[in-house]
Amino acid sequence: MEMNKNIDIIISKYKEDLSWVDKLKDNKSINNVFIYNKDIEHQDDLQINLPNIGREAHTYLYHIVHNYEKLNEINIFLQGNPFDHSKNLFWHINQLKTNNIKIYPFNKITIEDKYSIHRNHKIHPNGLYISYFMDFLFDHKLDINENILVNYGAQFACAKKNIINRPKDFYRFLLKFVSYEQNPIEAYIFERLWLYIFDSNISLNNKYKLWI
Repeated sequence: MEMNKNIDIIISKYKEDLSWVDKLKDNKSINNVFIYNKDIEHQDDLQINLPNIGREAHTYLYHIVHNYEKLNEINIFLQGNPFDHSKNLFWHINQLKTNNIKIYPFNKITIEDKYSIHRNHKIHPNGLYISYFMDFLFDHKLDINENILVNYGAQFACAKKNIINRPKDFYRFLLKFVSYEQNPIEAYIFERLWLYIFDSNISLNNKYKLWI
């Protein structure tokens, strides 16, 4: 019986060595490996060439927006060198139980403290914070003493059902924030919000629709 190829891999590449990708062939559940190449000096037709903007957040959101109607059951989002943030990457991928995956971080979930949430990640020149995005996107006003859960490194598996629980226009809206420069601060903010963006138990604040 042929195994169900219900996993797609999405890789945000710059200049990293992708020889490790060959090892993914041992996993018979993997259907496609999408390599998004942001090294504008070394682009070819074997990869999906993108401008070097927005870090991995831009790549992930670009993939979702352009594949929203044809996402696979499980989607794994990775950086070009995934091992800095997930030394046991292959173990994580191989032991995925795809029938009950919602969002599965490939790094330890940690707590982002109030200093970082409310002060560190200021978006110049507007003075916006992570707490602003929590309010604007999810109508959740963070208390000054409240923490959030973070998957540092932004590498994870996510079920299609969790992704499409949000409308396509929502991801198109987020994509705008990371489409204007190479290293936008919003990419670091989204790194801290993926667990909330894909959590179907957290309701969206529809205010974002006013800006589409």
